[in-house]
Amino acid sequence: MQTRSVNDGVERAPLFYSSRPFRLWRYGVGHSQLLLRSLPVDGEPCLDVLFEGVRWIQMPTSLHSLTIELTGQDAGHAPPPTSQAGGKTLTLRLSAANDSGTIECSKVSAYTSSWTVSSVEEPNIIETLFIAPADLDS
Repeated sequence: MQTRSVNDGVERAPLFYSSRPFRLWRYGVGHSQLLLRSLPVDGEPCLDVLFEGVRWIQMPTSLHSLTIELTGQDAGHAPPPTSQAGGKTLTLRLSAANDSGTIECSKVSAYTSSWTVSSVEEPNIIETLFIAPADLDS
């Protein structure tokens, strides 16, 4: 995994990278949750990225691949609003070959799940790939 420069000058590896395509799958206003999903392909399970405590979104509805990085206010994007008092806020840059976006949230996690096209019930998590901000403290 390549490291990338964040606005503070510190080199960091991306929080997450996948070459699989992702789509905006669901946004729940009541819980302020946004779900990006990559459908199962070639025997690989469904891959989900869940953003919680979403306060600000600027992104396309589909991405040909997905890289998630911590960022400051990107010069090319309108700055997100000031964080609400009492909670840690992550400003994340989502990028792909076809487009990019920014999400401000309190938590992000990626996991593989048992979801299939014919699923009726909520999927079971097979493996958690990362959770931030917990993974940022290490």
